[in-house]
Amino acid sequence: MKILTTQEMRMVEAAANAAGLPYATMMENAGGAVAQQIAHILPVQQRRVLVLVGAGNNGGDGLVAARYLHDARASVSVVLSHERKADDDNARLVAERGIRILRGDDASAVTELSRLTAEADVVVDALLGTGARLPLS
Repeated sequence: MKILTTQEMRMVEAAANAAGLPYATMMENAGGAVAQQIAHILPVQQRRVLVLVGAGNNGGDGLVAARYLHDARASVSVVLSHERKADDDNARLVAERGIRILRGDDASAVTELSRLTAEADVVVDALLGTGARLPLS
C-alpha cells in the first residue's frame, strides 16, 4: 500500500476530478468502501455503529458510510463535530433515512456520545482528513 502525503492526496484528487471523476463520486466510492469493509469483517445487521463526522470531505465520506451501513440494516448513529452546510446532499440523505444525528457541540450530546461509544460494535472515525491543521485543539 502506498501512503500519500497530504499534498500528494490533494493532487491525486484534483487530477481525478479534472479527468471526469467528480469529488461527489469520490466521496460516494470512499464511504461505500468503508461500509463494505466493515460488512466484510462482521455482519452488520442489527450491529450498533457510531459514525463520528467532521466538517470536511472526510466527514462526507463518513455520512456516505453511515447511509450504506443503515441500508444494510445496522443501527447507525451519527455525531457531527460541526453543522454541515445546508446544501450537503450526504447529510440530507442521512436525515431522510431517519438516522439519528447528534451535534457534538451540544452539551447534552456529550453524555449521549459516551453512551453510544460504549455500546457501539463499530466506531467510524470520519473526523479529520487532509484539511486538518496542526496543532489540533
